[in-house]
Amino acid sequence: MEEEVMKCIKERRSIRDYTDEPLSRELIEEIIMAGRYAPSAENSQPWKFIVITSRDEIASLSGEVKRQI
Repeated sequence: MEEEVMKCIKERRSIRDYTDEPLSRELIEEIIMAGRYAPSAENSQPWKFIVITSRDEIASLSGEVKRQI
């Protein structure tokens, strides 16, 4: 187990260039399910997930976020 963890840590990457290929709904649901298993303080699980797949909506939201930071 320890070797697997170290391998993951050593091989991690920061992705900054994405393809235009959309993710399938099944893959998105699988990613969200994995996120639900992340630990939380006192098992409070305070997260909510919102999936946006429209390029126009993503661009609009991105612009708004940039203005607020």
